[in-house]
Amino acid sequence: RIRSRRRRMARVAGERERARLVRRPFVVRTDTGDTISCEVDAIEEKSAAASTAAALAPRSASAEGGGGLMGLEDDSRADCVVLCHGQWSSMYDPLMLAISEGILRFHGDGAAGAPADASGRRGRKTEVIRMSFTTSKTEPFSGYFKEREELRCVVQHLQDTKRRVRCVVGHSKGATVVSLFASKYEKNEGKSLGNEACLICISGRFDMRKGVARSIGEDIVDYIESTGKPQLVVISKPRPRDPFWLTKERLEERASINMEQVMMGINNDEADNNWRLCVIHGERDERIPVDDSKGYVRAFDAGNASQSVASELHIIEEANHCFTNPVHRKQLVTFVSEFFHKHMSRFSLST
Repeated sequence: RIRSRRRRMARVAGERERARLVRRPFVVRTDTGDTISCEVDAIEEKSAAASTAAALAPRSASAEGGGGLMGLEDDSRADCVVLCHGQWSSMYDPLMLAISEGILRFHGDGAAGAPADASGRRGRKTEVIRMSFTTSKTEPFSGYFKEREELRCVVQHLQDTKRRVRCVVGHSKGATVVSLFASKYEKNEGKSLGNEACLICISGRFDMRKGVARSIGEDIVDYIESTGKPQLVVISKPRPRDPFWLTKERLEERASINMEQVMMGINNDEADNNWRLCVIHGERDERIPVDDSKGYVRAFDAGNASQSVASELHIIEEANHCFTNPVHRKQLVTFVSEFFHKHMSRFSLST
């Protein structure tokens, strides 16, 4: 058994040496003229590095619906995962980078090495797209619907370049955004990615009326709500943040989001979607109660009763909101990667 383990470790090490992680930046312009910064990550054999660089190289383009600018070359072989960061973060969040590499290097036995191809995916490859919302610094407690539209524009651009978007992943605030994206809620059509797709919500908030006062102080929230006057908020703990304006309208936008209806509207009888849901939360989350994760699953399952689309819930013991402990982060990455690749093998049979 020791020899077998050593051989497997040597094989994985050799595969990692032959394969490298390629990251390429690109941008997408929204319908309102904003520019969304993105990066696409992919694993390729070193011998294919030149062709990979060409396929992922930025180019000047105009994509219908997304308005691509410096977008991607067409690639009909690519299955994409889109990652959405949380509050005050960006596509360079260490958690987003870890999830991206974990998905790309995942093996069925849990090892990390060369690119993984799920069963039946001959000739196809996986790409992970990380994006930075334009509102991440200016609207940390609002901007959910704008971010939903930015995600829609990025997905549209990927589809316009012949890619298949198979999965959207959101952490914290991003979990709310990806859920809004997938749901028939508040005049949203409920984005369908074709046949089946994965929705992964990490450390998401279910009761949107809570959380603001904990971060900026109840006195500021009460003042804004009672007077209607905007306040320039400065946060210094636990770490300094860029000052931002908080208004009564922004507080009301956040509080008005009913996550019960959002999750029930994802695969309901009126939607043609067929999303698979995975919810992950840290047991010791210091920002969002772990019980909020159960609300996601409960509401999703209630809205999917007629379709029998099962959801998954994983609570990682002792983990905090951002899974900063390396052991907890590895568990999180494994859950995300296993869920995606497990369903990828099924999706390839239906398309």
